[in-house]
Amino acid sequence: MAPNSQSIVWLASYPKSGNTWLRAFLANYLIAGTDPIPINDLGRIGFGDSSWPAYRDLADRDPNLMPIEDLLGLRRKVLEEIAQNGADVNMVKTHHAKTRLKGQWLIPADLTRTAIYLVRNPLDVVVSYADHWGTTLEFAARHFGLPTNGIPASEKTVAQYLGNWSDHVRSWSKNENFRTLVLRYEDLLADPEEAFTKVVRHIGAPVDNTMLQQAIEFSSFDTLSRQEATTGFVERGPKQKQFFRSGRSGGWERILPAAIAQKIRRDHRDVMTEHGYL
Repeated sequence: MAPNSQSIVWLASYPKSGNTWLRAFLANYLIAGTDPIPINDLGRIGFGDSSWPAYRDLADRDPNLMPIEDLLGLRRKVLEEIAQNGADVNMVKTHHAKTRLKGQWLIPADLTRTAIYLVRNPLDVVVSYADHWGTTLEFAARHFGLPTNGIPASEKTVAQYLGNWSDHVRSWSKNENFRTLVLRYEDLLADPEEAFTKVVRHIGAPVDNTMLQQAIEFSSFDTLSRQEATTGFVERGPKQKQFFRSGRSGGWERILPAAIAQKIRRDHRDVMTEHGYL
């Protein structure tokens, strides 16, 4: 293994938990331009670990037609290509659970430097989750609790393994293989200066208060939603009217039927309590 192989900094979350906001902040902070980084250029500071082109470049056939065992072996090669590209740090977005699948680690510790994990109240997540994939709230809540839950393959990405929401959060927050900064989406909303200062320090970058304030402004909900209205956003769900919906917490109270909210609380009570959601 190359000396610099532990270069990956994971930007991890369950879907719809603030990963795009985190990446927008980091892009604007690290590039420090005079204008906001376009939302469709967020890949300039990081990679997606499930991006279809990265897999296709290393495969002899369509990755989405491979047996799962072959796809996981290919995943390892994709991550090695990233980790050993000569850069000191490689930021990689992931929605995968930090677990072993078919005997292979989805998040290999030997390629990892550190991680940032965002967790969000699942009552809000399920509302955004249903909107993104165009499902009913009942469907989204049911899949939240399935150990087999995942994101199907598409023309943009290979399949991704999520699993049960509680297990996903535990897999990252209880991680002992490498340092992981766990942040609540709600705390980013309440005090972005404090939360993003933790992010900058965690990745080993110097904290510059002027750059920090600018990056927070350039990655604000208003800025990102205006960009989407102007240029569209490549990560918008196929049935979504818009990716950036509200940028708030607690919206579930106006939308989520009581029975569904009760099911989510029942299914995920322990982890919700641990992270201050109950």
